[in-house]
Amino acid sequence: MADALFIRPNDTRLLSYVESNYDNDQVSVLIYDTQQMEILPLLGTGLYNELATQITANTLSALNITLLNLLRPAVRMNVLAYGMLVFNYKIRNKGIQTMNSDNSQTVGLDVVDRMTQNFRDQAQVYNERVHNYLMANSSAYPLFLNAGSTVDTIHAKTNQYYTGWVMGDGEDCGCTLDNPSV
Repeated sequence: MADALFIRPNDTRLLSYVESNYDNDQVSVLIYDTQQMEILPLLGTGLYNELATQITANTLSALNITLLNLLRPAVRMNVLAYGMLVFNYKIRNKGIQTMNSDNSQTVGLDVVDRMTQNFRDQAQVYNERVHNYLMANSSAYPLFLNAGSTVDTIHAKTNQYYTGWVMGDGEDCGCTLDNPSV
């Protein structure tokens, strides 16, 4: 199966965030990698492969067209989140570098981090919309919850909530990091 992309590298909504002078091959690889890291776990192997096969064969079903229309904003925002560092920095033979010109000024890493987090937050909203749609229509998408049974099968996440751990400072429980058993 060819590497089916759920959005095109020349997607105008994606490019509204990216300068027009970009590397098409680089964006294609970024889209594919993002699909593997974010969309595959969202859909599960079965549904992901069905979509990819139908895109490659140009035989998308009406249901999968609807799903793909819901997926595209999620892919777009995930690509932008993953792309923030890729678009700004290049690995060259002399190290990691950023390019600039006479008419531009590079921003600090804190700005890049904030933009990345902003795109990740938007991507999470779109990911949750796709997940909620699939949960509500799971009978129409049997491969969503039944992705397969081989060792390399990735099952769809059934919970889309991302939270951190609150470790506390150890004062409330009477324990410390040096002596956790107290």
